[in-house]
Amino acid sequence: MEHRWNFRNKSDLSAMLLKGNDGPYAVRLCNISLGGMLIEVGLLELEKDDVVTVTWPSQISGERLIRRAVVVHGQDGMAGLMFVNEHLLNLFTGR
Repeated sequence: MEHRWNFRNKSDLSAMLLKGNDGPYAVRLCNISLGGMLIEVGLLELEKDDVVTVTWPSQISGERLIRRAVVVHGQDGMAGLMFVNEHLLNLFTGR
């Protein structure tokens, strides 16, 4: 769980989440680090190990950032995501 060692930057940004072929769902980005993010998902149900895609606006350039992530925990309308290495994800899951 090395992603927990990274400094977390507090945020309050609107983001969009895709889960497989479902979505987009509106979520709030609460904090972000080099290894992952915490998002507010409301009533959206995410299961541990779900692979999702999250997009949000860069606070510097304004362009949309896109990252794939794995759900590592969730409760009370929040979900912790760990960014994935695309090459390893493809090797192990075929996704």
